Amino acid sequence: MNIKIGCVIMAAGNSDRYGKDNKLLEPFNETTVIEQVLDNIPFEELETCILVTNNKKIIEIAEKRDIKVLINDRPKLGLGRTVKIGLKELNIGFEGYIFIVCDQPLLTKES
Repeated sequence: MNIKIGCVIMAAGNSDRYGKDNKLLEPFNETTVIEQVLDNIPFEELETCILVTNNKKIIEIAEKRDIKVLINDRPKLGLGRTVKIGLKELNIGFEGYIFIVCDQPLLTKES
């Protein structure tokens, strides 16, 4: 039995506590944090994935991978706004949803 799962990839944070540029663009292994996270997503098991961000470089990375991108134009409003933007786009018709944070590059498809 296949379950229809919608996915929101949450990449709209400002990295305020990080103190530098966007932490998702920092080097990690031989790539960046965001690219490592995207490499670890089990896209083949998900019906639809949407990435929500406000960063031009992250948009470019996602679009090169054919991932639909939505813009969170007010990320200071918090994570809830990113969730709302993603769910509004996914709308209905899914049996479940998964929300993926992008600052945990050690998560794998298996985890």
